Order: sequence, then C-alpha cells, then structure tokens
Amino acid sequence: MSSNVVKKLQKLHIEERSAGLEELASLGSIGLDWCPGTPVRQKQFQNHDLTDSMVLRKEKAKVAENEKYFYRSPCPERENLKNIARSPSRVGFSAESKSSLVESVAKFATVDATVGTKFKLFVGNISYRVKDRELRECFQPFGVVVRANICKDRKTKKSRGFGFVVFSKREEAEKAINAPDDLLTYDGRLLKVTWAERKKGKIQEKVIPPKAVALKALAKSYLEKEGCNDSLCQESLEENCLEESLIDKLNEDILLKIFLILDLKERIRVERVCRKWYNVARQSWKSLTSLSFKGMFTAFKGTGGLTDKIFISILKRGCNNLQRLDLSGSPYLLTPYSLKHIGSTCPVLKYLDLSNVAVNNQNMKEIGQNCSEIETLILGRCKDVGEKGLWWFLKEARNLKHLEVTDDVRITGKSFWMLSDTCQVLNFNRCVKISDDGLENISKKAPNLVNLNISNCLLVSDLGVSKICSINKKLRKLVFSEASAAVTVNGLMAIGQLPDLECLNLSQNQSLDDNVLMHIARHCKKLKSLNIEACHGSITDAGVSALSILQFLEELSISYLTKITNTCLEHLAANSALRSLICKACTELGNQGLVSLLVFGGRSLVSVEMSGCYAVDDNILDDEHLTERDRDLPRIQINVGGTSMTFEGAKALEEKIKNCQVLYEKKYNARLRNDFDPTSMASFYPSDDDDDVGDDDFAAGLDVEHHVHSVREDDVPQHYPMSLEQAEDFLEADDPALLDELEEQFLFE
Repeated sequence: MSSNVVKKLQKLHIEERSAGLEELASLGSIGLDWCPGTPVRQKQFQNHDLTDSMVLRKEKAKVAENEKYFYRSPCPERENLKNIARSPSRVGFSAESKSSLVESVAKFATVDATVGTKFKLFVGNISYRVKDRELRECFQPFGVVVRANICKDRKTKKSRGFGFVVFSKREEAEKAINAPDDLLTYDGRLLKVTWAERKKGKIQEKVIPPKAVALKALAKSYLEKEGCNDSLCQESLEENCLEESLIDKLNEDILLKIFLILDLKERIRVERVCRKWYNVARQSWKSLTSLSFKGMFTAFKGTGGLTDKIFISILKRGCNNLQRLDLSGSPYLLTPYSLKHIGSTCPVLKYLDLSNVAVNNQNMKEIGQNCSEIETLILGRCKDVGEKGLWWFLKEARNLKHLEVTDDVRITGKSFWMLSDTCQVLNFNRCVKISDDGLENISKKAPNLVNLNISNCLLVSDLGVSKICSINKKLRKLVFSEASAAVTVNGLMAIGQLPDLECLNLSQNQSLDDNVLMHIARHCKKLKSLNIEACHGSITDAGVSALSILQFLEELSISYLTKITNTCLEHLAANSALRSLICKACTELGNQGLVSLLVFGGRSLVSVEMSGCYAVDDNILDDEHLTERDRDLPRIQINVGGTSMTFEGAKALEEKIKNCQVLYEKKYNARLRNDFDPTSMASFYPSDDDDDVGDDDFAAGLDVEHHVHSVREDDVPQHYPMSLEQAEDFLEADDPALLDELEEQFLFE
C-alpha cells in the first residue's frame, strides 16, 4: 500500500467523515484490510483512490439479494474478523461475535499504539555500511522488532551513524538495553543503546490522535448504530481497547473554563493540539478582559520581546471585550503600525498602559476616537506624544479618571483645557515644560481632582501653586518635590488651603522652612503622611516639633536635615498616631533621641530608620532608661546601619530592649546629604606631620594599608580648608586614576 493512500485513508477516517458500517469497513485502511459493502460503497472507495492497493475478488455466490465484495486481508490472524464480515445478517449477529470483533480491533490497536515512542530505542555508533535490514536482524534475538531504521543525511543519502529500533513489548526493549557488550557488537563496533527521547525545542504544528483512540471511537459508534447495548460488548470494549485520555471526555464548556485559567503562551499552544481545542481556544479569547505582557518574554531568546506581528495576531483572535491592556512589559519592539489596531479591535477598553511604547500623535487620535470609554491612560517616557496628540485624546475621552504623562518634554499644559470633569488623578512627573497656565487649566477643568503630582516641573511658580490650592479644595494627595527656585515660601504657604489633604511630599524643596511647616500643621489637620527629606533650607527643631500636633500623622520622613536635634524627637515621641519615622543621615540626632522614641514613643510606633546618623554609638547601652520600655508595646524595628554603633553593639541593643528588632543595614543616599562635600580631601591625604615620611621609612616596614584604613574609619568627615577653585586645580594636577578612586570612595561613604 503506497504512503499516499495511507495518508488519505487516515485523513478520511480519523476525521470521522464516514458513518455506520462504512466506518468499521474503513478500519482496513490502517491494517484491517476487509470491507463488505454494495457496489455503491465500492464506488465510494474508488472515488478516493483506495482500490489500487486492494485485491478485489468477486464471489460467485450471492448472499441475500445484493452482491458482496470482499477486500481479502493478507493477515491470517484476522480470520475471525473476516468471518464476522461474511455473515449474511449485519444486524442480527450475536453478542459473542460482536465481542470478538471488538477484541480483534483492540488487539491491533494495542499493537499499533506501541509503535510510537513507548518502546522505541536509540542506537548509536552504527557502522556506515550497515543497512536497515541488518539492524533489524541484529536486534531480533531480543524480541519482536516492529521497526528498525537508520537515519540518513538529506542531501547525500548516506548513513549518519545512528538509528532507532522499536519493540512490541517493554521487556524486550529493556532486554536489549541491558544486553552484554558481545551481543551489542556489530560490524566491529559496540552499539550504544538507550531509550529514545523526543527532540527538544521542536514544536509540532499538528498532533494527530493515536490510532487506538480512533479505532475505539469507530468501533463504539458502530456498535451503537447496530443497536448493541449488551453489557458484554461494552465491557469488552473498555477492557480491551486503550483507555481514552480523561481530558478528551470533557465537554467544550469545561474546556473553555480551563483555557481561561491558562496564561497567554499556553493558550496559544493549545490551539495546535487538535481542531476541537483550536475552536474552544478561539472562543476563549472573546472572554478575555485583561491582557498584560509583563514577564512573558525573555531577553536573547526567540523574538526577544513583543513584536508587531505577535501583537496584531493576538488582537485579531477576537479581543473585542478587552478592558485592560498593559504594554509596558515589552514595549521596545512595537511600532505605531501595530498600535493603530488597538482602537479598531478594543472598543470597550478602560485601562491602557503605553509606557516606553513608540506611540505618536496619530495613534493617540485614533485611540481617543475609537476607545471613548477609557478611564485610565499611562504614558511613561512616550517622547513622540505632543500637545496635539494629547489634545485629540482628551477631546474624545470624556470618562477619563486617571492620566499619567511622565518624562515628556513636549507637554506644556495647553491640552489640559480638554480635560473631563471626571478626572481625579493626574501625574505629570518630570514634565519640565508645564507652566502656570497648564496648572490653571487643570484647576478649571478638573474640579474633582484628588491626586496631583507636579514634581520636577521647572516652570511652575508661586502663581500656579496658588491657583491649584485655591480652587481644588478636594485634593487629598499632593506630590511637589524638587520644585524650582521660582517657588518660594509664599507659594508653599498656599498648601494650607487644602483642608482634606492626607498625603504631602515636599522633598528636596529648598524654600521650605519652619513657618511653612507650622502653617501646614495648623490647617492640614487630616494629614497622614509627610515627606520633607533633603529640604536643606532653614528647618530646625521648631518646625519639626510643630508636626507633633497632627493627630492622624502616621508616616514622617525628615531625612538629611542637619539642623534638627534630639529635642524634636522627644516632641514627636508624644504623637500617639505615629507608626513610621525615617530620619536618615541626620548628623545631630544621637542616642538621647533614639532612647526617647523607644521608651516614650506611642503604642503605634513600629519602625524607626536612623541609618547614617553618626551620633548614634555603643554608649546607648549604658542608658538606664532602656529598661523602662513597657512590655505591652508592639514590636519595633530599628535600623542603625552606617552609624558609629558596631555590629556587636546592635546585637546587644536587641537583647536589652524588649520586643525590638535591630537591623544593621546602610540605606541612606550619600548624594542627598547636606554635609557631603566633594572638595573634602582630609580623609585621603596625610596631615602636615606626615610630610616628613620618606620612601625609606615605607621600605622599612611602615604599614601603609593600616594607616589608610584607620583614616577611612573616621565617621565624621573633616573638610579640607581650601576653596572650590583651589580644589579643582589640585585635582586636575593629580593622577586621573587616583581621582576615580576618590569619586568611588565618596559614593560609597
């Protein structure tokens, strides 16, 4: 039988195109070469070119009223099956005959199923002169060899030195693997025999169901059509045929729920299994409401990221009900060509994250026109989006509630005039060209604004801050860090007009002073979180102590303030609502302030961060007040890394204080320290007393490494008495390699 005929027969019968008795007759195409039927049925087989490999014999005797044609099987062990086929009555034969029919079908199915990879062996180190027939003869002493073939090169058609042998039973295959070397030596070579494995990295585009499952389904459908409901036939069918996979018994509704749980990659892979899974998987895309590519692609493998082809193919699968789309996980290979499909395929989209995507003004216009129900839009580092694109989008997006446009130097704020009154959250961090006019548009068009971030907006002055604070009274969170020099004390005073303010971030504002803090503490009574770190202005104990009157203050950051002392910590300890206090690199804070927080702090205090406070040392262990800490207070966490306290002292402090965990981690940022002077060279250069030390002294055994190490352990930096110009001249005349080492030392300290 030719290979083309076999393929046509398998395609014809596995896809269940036949029905009734013709289905059972079609079993001859895969090994059971018999087919009773009328001339009409025989003509049907001729249309599929199936008679060229079968021996047609016309019987002289007429059975019933029609002539019967038989396709004689060359296999003698199937005589039982042939006798049943020659029965004059197709409907009325006994249950025993039907049972024998099922057993014969199951017997062949079992043998045929093992031919796959179950008992398949890999044979290596084969001589290049050995043929397939000789390889079969070599392994026949171990058992019945179903198949034996040697792999050949596609171009030269010569042997590649290895092949595969398939046995009918596992015992026979194991016998060949465990055989002694003398039995596995052929043509002067010792054959290497192991279990065959699937080829790694190869994805099969189409998986054909096993023949055993197809045979069982055909036999079962035939018995049902013949009206055989006897328990004998059913038991024989279940006992002799191979068991079907449990997942094949599930209906489409259950498969649909299973596919909805799978991630994106697995859902695409199941489409290649079979036609049924393909249809169900395609239906699952219609139920998809959220799509994100975070953690899906690995660098330097495959495509390396989300491409236009992959993204468009996913959208065309039917993502019409998609409500959430996040492209920030793999944005760098997408182009504006693929982004224009978002509007046409996702009309009900509500959340869209295009951070780092190459989106332009035309894409923003199409998204705004087709996805008018968007409520959240995030544009992080989208440098091709300007005022026009944002204007067109805001014109159509009348349900917008959350807008983030960060790191965009093209936005000035003119497009904010199209903002919807439903907008509640705006984030324009590092949009350096936003001016006071843009803030005025925000104050007029977004009366329900509750969250605003205008950090690093260098063109904003006191006028813009005053307009925002005077109109948007509902603000609960304001982030205004790293303001320009145009923002003075008068502009910061306007923050006191926000009575519902709960979270305020004024870090790295040099205009902030004690008067502003007192004004905020007096008027913003609902404040829960305050960040004033690195405000190197004129903040002293008076301003920080005024914050103790805030009854709802839970988080406070006063890091890098060099003018505050232990007095302010004593006042803050009286605040019963304070949960977290961050005071990194405050050089004037020492043991007394830390003891005040531990002993007299409120019941809510659970975290104190004092990393980089040089005044904290091991002498705190001698304080008698540490033993007065109440046992009922909650467990508190303290970090003393980067201080003058040693690691052993930190462990002793943890043992001495009840319900306390002491960490020894250096977490402060040296660049934000006000006492960090890059012109300071005292820690690296010897004093005048060491100038007389010559090379002979060093050669005599002076411990230079110990000398430098002892100097670097000095916790309090000593500033070298020279001007900036002198220091620059001094560094330019020095060795460049030494200059790099000095810069690294400054960064680490």
